[in-house]
Amino acid sequence: GAKTWRLTPLYAIPETATKLKASYSTGYRAPSLYERFGSTPTNVGTAYTGNPVLKPEESKGWEVGIEQAMNGGRMEPHFTYYKNRIANLIKVIYLPSFDSTSVNINGATIEGYETGILFRPSNDSTIAADYTRTRTQDQNGQELLRRPRQTATVQGQTRIAPQADLTLSLRYTGR
Repeated sequence: GAKTWRLTPLYAIPETATKLKASYSTGYRAPSLYERFGSTPTNVGTAYTGNPVLKPEESKGWEVGIEQAMNGGRMEPHFTYYKNRIANLIKVIYLPSFDSTSVNINGATIEGYETGILFRPSNDSTIAADYTRTRTQDQNGQELLRRPRQTATVQGQTRIAPQADLTLSLRYTGR
């Protein structure tokens, strides 16, 4: 077990319809049973073998952002910058034999920003567009695998009955 916590203050300025937000938190992720004890042969004669001595990942992260309501609350652009530091990141490595296993790396950093806008064309519908840019780096300066540099989402939602909404989402995930 582990204890984690999060602090998320928000400062609202009613005169300008501005919200200043921040967050600081800690995180913990224990290695999965597969990462510790799994074994899987591949179709090319190699195999993944778990690592029973993996340590849990521990992280600390913060973010700061602003939201600004405009046009009587019908439009809300936002911007947030974030940074996370991870100790004992669990990473799959490939051995000279082309077999693979999971190991802990001392540290990694994930940072970036998210920006977007929310439109409220009516009281029963919204249209939102968001873009996220992320930069990752391990302790050796190498980019982390399987973490997209860019993501974008456009989503529309409308109330079609008193108890039912219709939502359409389009999502882009970069390399």
